[in-house]
Amino acid sequence: EKYAYLRQVSDGKDKLGHTLGELGNIFHESFELREVIEPVLAVIVEQVNESASYLVRKEQFQQILFRHNTSLRVRDSFQTGDTMLIAEGGASAKVFLKYEDSIPESLNSKNFCESSFGERNPEMAGVAAPVFGEGNKFIGVVSVTGPAYRFTKQTANRISKILGKDVKDLCLVLGASPDLFSKF
Repeated sequence: EKYAYLRQVSDGKDKLGHTLGELGNIFHESFELREVIEPVLAVIVEQVNESASYLVRKEQFQQILFRHNTSLRVRDSFQTGDTMLIAEGGASAKVFLKYEDSIPESLNSKNFCESSFGERNPEMAGVAAPVFGEGNKFIGVVSVTGPAYRFTKQTANRISKILGKDVKDLCLVLGASPDLFSKF
């Protein structure tokens, strides 16, 4: 009931809540995105050998819409559909907070990605980049995550360069203006 998955009606019975309808809408809209984003996640994982996710914002939460796991046995346990509070921090949360209310005029490759070293979980680290679509609208985040012991500052910088290039290309495919990346 707290998250509106269920609601109790006057006769005391439970009915499905409006959140399920909203998730259904996101699911239907995601079919076109899936065809574009999942191959990009696979390429990123192939290049950095860590897991990659595409997340969208749902009120105070971030939700994994698409996921591609690394083949390494030691990895984070996130799965498609998982939600996390943005207030808990992490690289993807930093990106959501940075771009939630603004459309940037241009982006710079030096500060395009955000990093996190153990903020949400002391054993995990991540690098995340914003995804922009038509009209340069901020639509989501691509995040690379893995165990903190594999994420040195140098590793995070290498991942940021790869993620920045691949996500920039993704944004252009999704309809973002090339002008947005003129300083990239």
